[in-house]
Amino acid sequence: MNFFIPHAENNEQENKVLNALIENIEQKKNADIDSERIYKLKFKHDGEKFEATVGENGPYEDEIVTAILYDKNYEVYFIFTYNRGTIRGEPILVGKNDVLRKILFDDST
Repeated sequence: MNFFIPHAENNEQENKVLNALIENIEQKKNADIDSERIYKLKFKHDGEKFEATVGENGPYEDEIVTAILYDKNYEVYFIFTYNRGTIRGEPILVGKNDVLRKILFDDST
């Protein structure tokens, strides 16, 4: 699967949304976002297993996952949905040690 941002109409729009998410989270959280483009994250939380996949419904609410980013400073993953970090609110946080599997987009750097 090649990189995409759900509902973006072209590569320019995808890059604009991705860059806005990165800039926003780096400013708010003093994050250092890795350049990997993450497609899917499987993780555990309170003993339960969850999955977040870009373009599919998120792990906790019925909203499409917009992007998944990794912060090298704090070793956490940010899962963005419409109301969790993309338009408003804070993204879902997943600690590095809670990740069971990470799958990158095929064209990830």
